Amino acid sequence: MGILDQLKKEETWEAYFTCKTEKQHLSRKETEALRSFIDEKAWLPVMNSLETGAGFSVPELKKIRKSGTEKKRTVFLFPPEENYVLKLMTWLLERQYDSLFSEDLYSFRIGQSAGKAVKKLIRVPGIRERYVYKADISDYFNSIPIPGLLPLMEKTISEEPECLKLLTDVLTDPRVLDEGTVREMDKGVMAGSPFSVFLANLYLDPLDKEMEKHPVLYARYSDDIILFAETEEQRDREAAFIEKTIQEAGLLLNPGKVVRTGPGEKWSFLGFSYENGAVDISPVSLKKIKDRIRRRARAIKRWQIRKGAADEQAVKGLIRAMNRKFFAADNENDLTWCRWYFPLITTDTSLHEIDACLQYWIRAVYSGHHRKKNYELPYERLKDWGYESLVHAWYLFKKGKELPSV
Repeated sequence: MGILDQLKKEETWEAYFTCKTEKQHLSRKETEALRSFIDEKAWLPVMNSLETGAGFSVPELKKIRKSGTEKKRTVFLFPPEENYVLKLMTWLLERQYDSLFSEDLYSFRIGQSAGKAVKKLIRVPGIRERYVYKADISDYFNSIPIPGLLPLMEKTISEEPECLKLLTDVLTDPRVLDEGTVREMDKGVMAGSPFSVFLANLYLDPLDKEMEKHPVLYARYSDDIILFAETEEQRDREAAFIEKTIQEAGLLLNPGKVVRTGPGEKWSFLGFSYENGAVDISPVSLKKIKDRIRRRARAIKRWQIRKGAADEQAVKGLIRAMNRKFFAADNENDLTWCRWYFPLITTDTSLHEIDACLQYWIRAVYSGHHRKKNYELPYERLKDWGYESLVHAWYLFKKGKELPSV
């Protein structure tokens, strides 16, 4: 039975629901929405429309702020009913073709994760003595050239001609809905669309397969690439090969994120850093979360002044916001912040910095000033307002105890 035929079956949707809920990939709100969608058989109108040749709607372009920065990223959104169908289609594609990918690819795959990638790398004997090359592809999803991707799609999912045609039609249609106006643009595999992660894995599959033949340690997570070599010459030679391949694929590396390090030097990958056997939060990720605390605190202070709210109300708002960030997942594709970092880090160094940053801003919001006198506000008062220490939570996690709930 082909994928499109499976999309019409209620049992397929029930299997998808079970998978998503048992693995805790959905929030309560998302679980209720998916349950309602399935109970109402809301996929049937979409499938009926597809069978008439209507295809999917023109995606809507949105600008969304990147987590922890002032920068915005471009995403593409389909109507909710179509988005559910595309999610299930992608879920089926992943299960049918995931085994074709390299073991060195860790992004959005069955049984693979960022955590497993980092675990594998740090456990390699003598890893601290290696020469490291780290690179990041600029705007990867939205810059993938569709003419280069289509032959890979045809080769990989040729057994699913109907599914292949639907995806091809979506990818080759240049139209987007931008603030109510339809216009045309090159949009790659459209970050934010359900199928984008599968296609982003597929596009650089030839590079992953080629690197399996090279005598270096290599890993890729979507647009992040890292390799470890025995010598500086070997590292630079392999780096040149990767850069040439990326360029020939019509992609660009982010020059500010190309890093070369030597034995004993700190290296970072997927938000983690490694130095002399210790795993910590990477400097870039640490800066992002501290910047997020600062921005949130200032936003809440502005809200307090505008509304004439009490100091305690403002402080509790900041604490709730950061507790949600640390201990609650944003969407079905995310782990909580703590469950991303806690299993792998082996030091509380960065956690102490984050705790100190948040405590500083809690006191600053309460007093309305930046001064040493703020520290006269006792720690116990912060705890009464709901503050949770990340250092304390990490030690609880290490002992197998439950993290704070929000």
